[in-house]
Amino acid sequence: MKLDDLITRAQFAEMIGKSPTRVSQMLLKQGNDLPEPIRLGRDTMWVRQEAEEYAAAHPPASSSKPPEG
Repeated sequence: MKLDDLITRAQFAEMIGKSPTRVSQMLLKQGNDLPEPIRLGRDTMWVRQEAEEYAAAHPPASSSKPPEG
């Protein structure tokens, strides 16, 4: 595996429509269904393909507003 195959916590968070802080909170939650992260020193990384598969299966909730008027 090459470093190009990995994405950062911020990149993963953007991919799934969450903040990096929320991703960290989700990781701490027992029974979460996030892909298993890889620790590189102090960094938390994900395999890009696993992250893309997770994002496809868990699209971000739309933040559509109700119509005005």
